[in-house]
Amino acid sequence: MKTDKPLPTANLKRLRTKDLHLTAFLTARGSRLMAVDRIGGVMFFTLAAEDLPELVQDFHGNGQVRILDFCGRLRDLKTLIFEDAGALASGHQARG
Repeated sequence: MKTDKPLPTANLKRLRTKDLHLTAFLTARGSRLMAVDRIGGVMFFTLAAEDLPELVQDFHGNGQVRILDFCGRLRDLKTLIFEDAGALASGHQARG
């Protein structure tokens, strides 16, 4: 996933989660995906945004996101997971 412009890093709050749907929602709302790590068989996503606490509350409440953006991010994340799993199966190291 690409962002149009780099975000300043000084005021960014970070979150590490294994929740795929939360990650899709947050990235669709503008959070930056900073890292993807596999620990054992579990993928962890590290996200950053200035308004991250409010965005997480939106996800658990009635926050809105364009469905096409959400589905596109979800598809991209699943592709990332399956590509990483394929690399591990073929003996390559996971990205992080």
